[in-house]
Amino acid sequence: MFRVFLIAMVGETEELDSQKGSDDLNIAPVGMYTSAWDWRMSLKINDAVDACDEYSNWYQGYVLAIRERAGKDCLGEQLKEILVAFRFYDQDLGHRPDPQGRMYVGWN
Repeated sequence: MFRVFLIAMVGETEELDSQKGSDDLNIAPVGMYTSAWDWRMSLKINDAVDACDEYSNWYQGYVLAIRERAGKDCLGEQLKEILVAFRFYDQDLGHRPDPQGRMYVGWN
């Protein structure tokens, strides 16, 4: 059965609310895509990840920042907000420097 979910960002304005269909890649039961949930909670700054944008396109990305949010996730863990930049590092092909001077291709 196809359903539409309203995604409300807790503590944020309604402008950030969105609707997702039950077939959306961003909607899935815990553990559906991986049984190894713990790796997500152990992400660190500069870790490389595969990241999906709002158009369901996958890119290589890097964790730029992590901060704790108020509340707990569905497993009772502290909520974390992770800033991921869609980029890959290449000294020859890169056209933008990061704060450490490493050249990359992609978005901030």
